Amino acid sequence: MIELDSIDKKLLNLLQNDFPLIEKPFEYIGKMLNISENDVIEKIIFLKNEKPVIRQISALFDTKRLGYQSSLIAFKVNEENIDKTAEIINKHPGVSHNYKRDCEYNLWFTITVPPESDLEKNCKKLIELSNVSEFLFLPAVKLYKLGVKFDLKDFDSSNYKEDSFIFNKYYEEKIEDEKLSEIEIDCIRTLQNDLPLVPQPFKIMAENINISHSELLRFIRRFIKTRKIRRFSAVINHRNAGFLSNAMVVWKVKDDKIDECGAVISGFKQVSHCYRRAVCPNWLYPLYSMIHARNREQCENIISDIAKKINVNDYKPIYSLKEYKKETIKYFTNDQKNWERKYLLI
Repeated sequence: MIELDSIDKKLLNLLQNDFPLIEKPFEYIGKMLNISENDVIEKIIFLKNEKPVIRQISALFDTKRLGYQSSLIAFKVNEENIDKTAEIINKHPGVSHNYKRDCEYNLWFTITVPPESDLEKNCKKLIELSNVSEFLFLPAVKLYKLGVKFDLKDFDSSNYKEDSFIFNKYYEEKIEDEKLSEIEIDCIRTLQNDLPLVPQPFKIMAENINISHSELLRFIRRFIKTRKIRRFSAVINHRNAGFLSNAMVVWKVKDDKIDECGAVISGFKQVSHCYRRAVCPNWLYPLYSMIHARNREQCENIISDIAKKINVNDYKPIYSLKEYKKETIKYFTNDQKNWERKYLLI
């Protein structure tokens, strides 16, 4: 585990909150930490390269609000073929996360495709290429919580926090199609990239698309207001930050209790994701939560606490065994079209 000093921890906590959308954000952060702007930038560089705790600082977009479609998929793969199968899946540009897990369905991945693509056709092609016969198609029906903030100071204390859950009804609502302008798409393409570590990072990003930094900041605020951007913040490499155990827990809950249980589960700050998903005839778990902890024992204690709080006994913790891919989706690129031309002959 990487040792972090007190300033590192405070900085990481600040970067996971809403990033200051101003001309000189690192100067502002420095004032909060009583260090210089240059020290903030140097510390972030250190925490990205020497101590790779920070994966990226960028806008985190809402896939559905951009018109994209996504789903969680699980494959049952012969153990001797799992690495090869993961390699096939990873070639798809819409696959952001891909893990080997300790479950009869042992390969779990998320796939996202743009509005003009057919999600089902893409999934069927991956099934064909992987030569699997047993799989689960698990699109989200409702979102309760998305996005963990790893509190480096007291993440382990007070498991439940009544006001911490995020309850978003829009996932079960129809989102009206909203045509994005070319400049908005240019902004999204730019903002999904890692923030330049210079005193005026938004100025650099704005120059890439020939607008002023104040115009770019206005676009960011508008995207946040319309919920196209969920937040602008750092993405943490949780294992390098000391959170070595994570489990996806699936819960068998009666239909009339799913919303109630989803809200309660989301109140645990160690829960980063909580969704209601479609069920399959051979997989009757509608509620999913992702839990992060320092170690396996702590993870199991949190799961036990959640089970008691929601009074559910039928659940399955599914632990990550190997990470094959973890990266943010790149929106409005040609990668998806190129993949479909090659594999779907479109």
